[in-house]
Amino acid sequence: MGSHPYSQHFSYVIGAPIGADEGWIVMAMDHLDEQEQPNAVFASLQGTNLDVRHVVNFKTRFAALLPGSGNDLIAVGELGNVVVVSPAGLVSEDVITINGVTPETRGALRYGTVVDGRVVMVGMGKRVYCREPNGTWVIMENGLPSGSKEVTGFEEVAGKHLGALYAVGWRGEIWKYDGSIWSAMSSPTNILLTAVCVADDDRVYAVGLQGALFRATNDQWEALDSEIHDDLLSIVCFRGEIYAASLYHLYRLNAANVLDRIDPLGSDCYGPLSTCEQALWTVGQKAVLSYNGKDWAHIA
Repeated sequence: MGSHPYSQHFSYVIGAPIGADEGWIVMAMDHLDEQEQPNAVFASLQGTNLDVRHVVNFKTRFAALLPGSGNDLIAVGELGNVVVVSPAGLVSEDVITINGVTPETRGALRYGTVVDGRVVMVGMGKRVYCREPNGTWVIMENGLPSGSKEVTGFEEVAGKHLGALYAVGWRGEIWKYDGSIWSAMSSPTNILLTAVCVADDDRVYAVGLQGALFRATNDQWEALDSEIHDDLLSIVCFRGEIYAASLYHLYRLNAANVLDRIDPLGSDCYGPLSTCEQALWTVGQKAVLSYNGKDWAHIA
C-alpha cells in the first residue's frame, strides 16, 4: 500500500510528467472499480500535493501533455472519449467521431503516443486515429487490413516522428507507418506484444508477455534473451537507457542486452512508464516513483 492518502481509496493508472515531481496523474476510484463502473480522476501533481481537477465516467487508456498547450492534459478513453484539462481546472470533453462512427463500434482503443504535435491512438481491429494540431480527429489506416473478422489489434504505438511509427499487438504483429502507408514487418514472435519504444540511437524495442523482448536495427527484428518470465507491459528510453516494467517489477537493459531487475525504493508495485526531459515516472497501482537520472523518489 502506498503512503499517499489518495492511495488508500484510489489506484494510480497513468502519469504525464512535466518535471521530476510535477505533472498529471490519472487515478481510478477503488470502490467503483470493484463495482466494474468505468471512471477516471485527473489530478495535478505539485511536489507531493495531488489536486483533483476533473472526474469522468470512462476508463482512460492514454494520457499525455496536450501538444502546443503548455501543461494541459489530454486523456483518451477506451471507447473514444476525449478530455482536455488545464492546470487551472478548465475542461473540454469530446468523443472521437468520424463520419458518424466512434471507436465504440469500430474497436476499443488501447494506447497512444504524441508525435509531431499530434496524438496518435491505436486499438483493437488494428484501428488508428490521429488528432491533428487543429483538434480534428482523422482515421490513419492506409495499408491496414479492413473488414477482417479475426480478433486482433494493436496494443501500443511509438515513434520519433510521423514518418516512422511502429505499432505492435496481438500474435506478435509489428507494423510500420512511413507517413503515408502502413506495412507489416517480419516479426520474430507470435506472442502478444504489449509495448514499443524508439531509443535515442533509433533502434526500436518491443516487449510482451512472458518476458518477451525484441529489438530492431535498421528494421530487422531480433529476439533478446530477457532471462525473465514476467509479463512486460511498458517500455521507454530515458537518457539513453532502456527501462521496462511489469505490474510488480522494474527492469533496466544492461550492456549485455539483458534486463536487470532494479525495483527502486523496494516498492511492491510498478507499472506504466512515462518520460519528460527531466524525469522518468513509473506508475504502480499504489505508488508513483520518479527518477531524475540520479536518484529515485516516491512522489505519490
